Amino acid sequence: SMSTPDVEATVPALRVAVIGAGPVGLDFAANLLEKHASHRVEIFEKGATPGAAVRSWGHVKLFTPNHLNVSSAMRTALEAAGYVADPDLCPTGADYVECILEPLARAL
Repeated sequence: SMSTPDVEATVPALRVAVIGAGPVGLDFAANLLEKHASHRVEIFEKGATPGAAVRSWGHVKLFTPNHLNVSSAMRTALEAAGYVADPDLCPTGADYVECILEPLARAL
C-alpha cells in the first residue's frame, strides 16, 4: 500500500510576506503557521495598527457573531496567547479590532 508523505517534512521553512493586517491577512497568517510552524511570517500593514481599515468603520456593529468572524486557526492562536473571544457577540468594528485583530497580530 502507498503511504502519503508527511507534508510538513517535505516543505522547507519559508519566509512569507503577508500584505495587510486585516481579517484576511491575519487569518491567512494564522492558518499558515498552524500548518507550517517552521515558516517565518512577516505581516505588512499600510495603516498605523492592525485592522486599520476596519477601525475606519469602527462604529458599525457587525451582523455576524464572532464564531463566524474568527476561524479555527485564529481562535487557536488567540487562545494560545490567552485571549478568548465571546463566540456569540456581534461586535462593532472597533471591538473586533481591539478584541480580535490586535491581539491576533501580537500573537502571530
